[in-house]
Amino acid sequence: MEMFYFTLGFLTIFALIIIGVLIVGMIKLYRLNQELQDEKINFRGDVEGIFRLFEEKNRDWRETVDSIYRELDRRIDSVARETISYTDKRIDTHLLRKKD
Repeated sequence: MEMFYFTLGFLTIFALIIIGVLIVGMIKLYRLNQELQDEKINFRGDVEGIFRLFEEKNRDWRETVDSIYRELDRRIDSVARETISYTDKRIDTHLLRKKD
């Protein structure tokens, strides 16, 4: 009979140890899961920040390119007007010389 109670006591202590280990493991898993969720949220924030920065830089780049094209168009128009004016002046001068 003593052996039965000894075995029963030993199995009870063993079961309590296993339950304790399981509870500690479950608590650690819960904390780890919470940390992973926090990291996931932080990662999403970082990715969104990178995309916002990319969009901002892309917008700045497009504005710069657009301003360069506008300046080139302005310069081309200016040169075209000067060329037409110079050509008209030369033609007028040439025609006036012929009339005299």
